[in-house]
Amino acid sequence: MTHFMKIGVLCALPLAAAAAGWDNSLDQFPAQPGEADDTARIQRAINATPSGVLYVPRGLYKVSSPLVVTNLCSLDMHKSAILRAVCEMPYVLKVNNAIGFRGLPKGDDRLHDYNFFVTGGRIDGNGLASCMALDGFRHYSLRDISFMNGKVCGLRVNGEAGGYELIAFNLYFKCVIPGLAGNAAVWSTGGDSHYTDCVVVDYTIGFRMGRGGSNRLTRCHVWGGPLPATEPGGEREMLKNSVNFWIDGAGDTILRDCYADTGKTGFLVNGWDTHLDGCRYFNNYGFKLDDITIIDHRCGRLLVNACRFNKSNPKIRAYTGIGTVEWRNMIYSNFPADADQPGALDFEVDQDCATADDWEFLPGGKPCVLEAKPNEFAGKPDCRSWRLGVSRKTFARKFPKAGPGKELVVRARATRPDTTAVEITLIHANGKVWGTQMPLETEWRDIRVPLAELRYFKHWGNLPPLEPGDAPDARLLQTVGICYGKWLCPKTLDKEHGFEISSIRITGR
Repeated sequence: MTHFMKIGVLCALPLAAAAAGWDNSLDQFPAQPGEADDTARIQRAINATPSGVLYVPRGLYKVSSPLVVTNLCSLDMHKSAILRAVCEMPYVLKVNNAIGFRGLPKGDDRLHDYNFFVTGGRIDGNGLASCMALDGFRHYSLRDISFMNGKVCGLRVNGEAGGYELIAFNLYFKCVIPGLAGNAAVWSTGGDSHYTDCVVVDYTIGFRMGRGGSNRLTRCHVWGGPLPATEPGGEREMLKNSVNFWIDGAGDTILRDCYADTGKTGFLVNGWDTHLDGCRYFNNYGFKLDDITIIDHRCGRLLVNACRFNKSNPKIRAYTGIGTVEWRNMIYSNFPADADQPGALDFEVDQDCATADDWEFLPGGKPCVLEAKPNEFAGKPDCRSWRLGVSRKTFARKFPKAGPGKELVVRARATRPDTTAVEITLIHANGKVWGTQMPLETEWRDIRVPLAELRYFKHWGNLPPLEPGDAPDARLLQTVGICYGKWLCPKTLDKEHGFEISSIRITGR
């Protein structure tokens, strides 16, 4: 009897569901008499899909009590499926796979199923509930989901209940209703997890990574400001006491190419062994946020490498802290000469006099590094570059007798055998650009080019026309560009490329 019942259920499935790999579709579970919303029928569908995949079609589904998954069910939601809270509750959706694993007999193949997931759709707390809680997980995937208007948080990842290896990709967090100040988009105590290409808009805290260790955040973007202030003249609601990235607790947390965009604190570091690699802070001063700290470092070891911090408002501090910190290859935009710029890349010019000194381009001799993977430049983007700002105030203070300069000196080497050249540009404050392609070898050497031999980069387009007497002039320098692109290696695009630059000088001798 059981055998025939199973066959009957499979035959009753829609052909589209069977073809897509779903075990059940929510369409098979209609509302029953007396049910005022969709909570009960969704829960029935979840309960009927143990260790399987439940498809949720497009539509708005009203939820009046938490939907609970403890039977290893995965949810595949249409991109326009919405689970929306209509009553106060802790979470719209709560998943705890540890309960399901405990109910399996020893030797069951499902004990080695590492592909549970929720994908697609929108989970809307509606200001009444947090969106989702994930407990008791192991190698669990979240993908292509929007978490809207979470009361306390958008996503709560509870590693304390047993959890590791969350793979989160293309998650979008946004608040569009007022009254939620103080919430967090992601609040995690899970470990060994990866968050990639996630975007947060108008949660007071973007990512709060708690006691779980060895987490990786890559290309995550946190910004705020659209929701207006709750009182006239005050800070916008979600920007008050805002933190873009908050790193707590256990160590080995790496943020790579993450973007802290308009927050009272960009990176709050209160944990051990935190790395910021290629990250950026920018404040949209159109939202009138001021008195900002980019890095608030409260304890632990911190490495900050190749990050770029932009000063767009009067009161901004690059760093405050008491922990151990190492800076490498930093770029600061619009910071005054007397501002604290730890680890800044610095462009120096020799005075036009016999007693001129040489200054190191990179503190401690740490080089600027650019690398490219095979075929990285085959399409778009077709290049990688650095822009190094030159402070006019610093120039005037350090080099009061400097002349226009005579020679550009770059100390560099190739880090890959197929890399044979690099492009250097000198960009003047008046928008005029001169540059050259410098040959590279795998050994460190000083590459010298007379300024008079630099060519005008008119091929860039939209540059001012040259006028009589125009020439490269260190006194007009505003930016130095370091660029590597496919025009430098047309026959070796399929190879790895890379180079290091340890100093750049303009000599006046």
